[in-house]
Amino acid sequence: MYEVHADFPSPPDTARLWRYMDLSRFLCLLHRRALYFCRRDELNDPWEGALSAGVVGQIRSVVGEDGLSGVAGLYGLVAAQAVLNCWHENDCESVAMWRLYTSGNDGVAMYTTFARLKEALSGSIYSINIARVVYADHERDMAKEAASASSVEALNTMGPILQKRRSYAHESEVRAIIPFPDAPALERYAAMENPPLGTTILVARRERELGLHVPVDPTVLIEGIVLSPNYPPWAIEALQSAIDQAGLPVHIQTSDLLKKPLPATELGQPS
Repeated sequence: MYEVHADFPSPPDTARLWRYMDLSRFLCLLHRRALYFCRRDELNDPWEGALSAGVVGQIRSVVGEDGLSGVAGLYGLVAAQAVLNCWHENDCESVAMWRLYTSGNDGVAMYTTFARLKEALSGSIYSINIARVVYADHERDMAKEAASASSVEALNTMGPILQKRRSYAHESEVRAIIPFPDAPALERYAAMENPPLGTTILVARRERELGLHVPVDPTVLIEGIVLSPNYPPWAIEALQSAIDQAGLPVHIQTSDLLKKPLPATELGQPS
């Protein structure tokens, strides 16, 4: 279920969130009726989950040099096991996101609101936090910022998962995070009375998949669907049919980028 986290800033309920993807990923979402939460090593940024100088300095000030490696290891453990589902916050369509997150002409963008995303995840068995990513300079000393009570990094092991380098600020990212994806299985184990030696506890992740598919109702989650500017017109009807068969009451929209500018003689005329 969605859980509010006081340390991490979330968008307002009305904020529009986008996911840009290739058609195959969108069809998988409709088929599975699930959002895919990836692990950090599936992303293309080696700095994902890295500790900044500010966090290291604050840890050192609290536990000393001797305790630094142990606490840093705990941060690393949380970052390694957490799974993420990433969204782009924007009032309108983004040229940059089309180019970054779709690989061909058959790109699809679905959009929702923060309120819809929370509702779609409210019935999950997992504890899910959703927050805006903070963009900062990892290599400079951020001790002053990290010491702030409102800082995303204020000695919280989820902090590095919600921080990226400033060069990614154009992504305006909002992340849904499951920090402990194995927790439901462990809770079931803890609830067992005298489990026999060797009892096997099955976790939700599927074999050979790095991440986790979290069930959602697409009719709750998806507010609208936009096709990439170069999406082949002859394929639109087939995609709309797949959307209809999934029970999703959404009509496909073409990209705003296809709109042509009005002639100068028509500009400024009363409607």
